[in-house]
Amino acid sequence: MNTRHLLFVSMLGMSVGIGWAQELAGKSAAAQLLRTNACQNCNLTQVNLAGINLIGANLAGANLSGANLASAVLLGADMRNAILNGANLSHANISGVNLSGSQLAKTNLDDAVASRANLYQASATGASFRHAKLEYVNFEGAELKGVNFEGADFYEASFLFAELANANFEGADLSAADFSDANMLDVRTGLKTTCPNFQAGPCKFK
Repeated sequence: MNTRHLLFVSMLGMSVGIGWAQELAGKSAAAQLLRTNACQNCNLTQVNLAGINLIGANLAGANLSGANLASAVLLGADMRNAILNGANLSHANISGVNLSGSQLAKTNLDDAVASRANLYQASATGASFRHAKLEYVNFEGAELKGVNFEGADFYEASFLFAELANANFEGADLSAADFSDANMLDVRTGLKTTCPNFQAGPCKFK
């Protein structure tokens, strides 16, 4: 075996070793979470926590990119600055969860229950909240470009200073929601949208 082949085999071994170590670390972090209900700043990428009860869990700063949290119960959890890019939270209950400063790019939150959740300055570009329950949610200063909010319920939600360019609110209930100083460029509403003034859409925003 020549030097080039030896170098290739060595690099391949290192790559496999790193991948195995990362997988082991992820499993260890998940075990810690399930045992203690806390895993602050942990690496939980691609972890499967579907349907798990994580009420009040401490996941602040955790990396949950690509994680499966479908139908999980996270009531009142601390997820400040968590990374959830590409994660699946469809049908999850995240009511009262603190997601301030979190990253939710292309995250699936379809049919999620998120009443009174805090997404202050969260970044959720390209995420989907179709038919989600989002009453009283704080989206102040959030990055929500191109988000799909079709059919979602936003009663008294706050979008103060939020970035909503190209967001889709077709069929959504925006009753009493606050869009003060938000960027509403090319936002989509329709005849089935209920506007903040309780009138049928399409909605007109100042």
